Amino acid sequence: MQHVVWDWNGTLLNDLQQVVLSVNAALASVGVDPIDADGYRAGYTRPVVLFYEHLLGRPVGDEEWEQLDITFHDAYREALADAELAPDALAAMDRVEEAGWTQSLLSMFPHNELLVALEGHGIADRLLAVDGLRGGRGERKYGSLVKHLEHVAPRIGGKIDPKTVVMIGDALDDADAAEGLGIKCVLYASGSHPREKLEASGHPVAGSLIEALALAGITG
Repeated sequence: MQHVVWDWNGTLLNDLQQVVLSVNAALASVGVDPIDADGYRAGYTRPVVLFYEHLLGRPVGDEEWEQLDITFHDAYREALADAELAPDALAAMDRVEEAGWTQSLLSMFPHNELLVALEGHGIADRLLAVDGLRGGRGERKYGSLVKHLEHVAPRIGGKIDPKTVVMIGDALDDADAAEGLGIKCVLYASGSHPREKLEASGHPVAGSLIEALALAGITG
């Protein structure tokens, strides 16, 4: 069985504007000037604390990091109602089904809130498995991908062959996680990083989700 693992924020969900607004709320809480979307793209990385250290130009202690993260998520929850699915998200999910592949979703957004968001967009029942962040703040995605595939495996007949899985995400952290497990990754140039930075990773880069599927060999 061949399988697609989707990322959520910045991939199926078009939320760059909401993310930048929320980062600026966090920066304001520590007296730092706001950034624009280009500033976000230039510096975004995981672990997210390193992103804030880049923006602040200094180390961030545990208490300050907690404050930044809580402020970000509070602002993001308020802005989330305005975020829409990527323009071709539903068509891309249709394409996966038409090709006979299964699909799941892995996000670093808090798990329970992720489930609510997916229900709100009407796509929860199209996914074989869904995993969000359970504990921790702004972690790397590799460990979560390992657990996610363990979650998926029984639903597609047992042990997963990495050669039968494709991950589609918008961030270099998605690529690093997939590469660590020998999984193909296609990156969607939706705004988390400049396209040239994605291309420099050596992974295929797409300008739409349908193109990402084509680059993964899923043509419907």
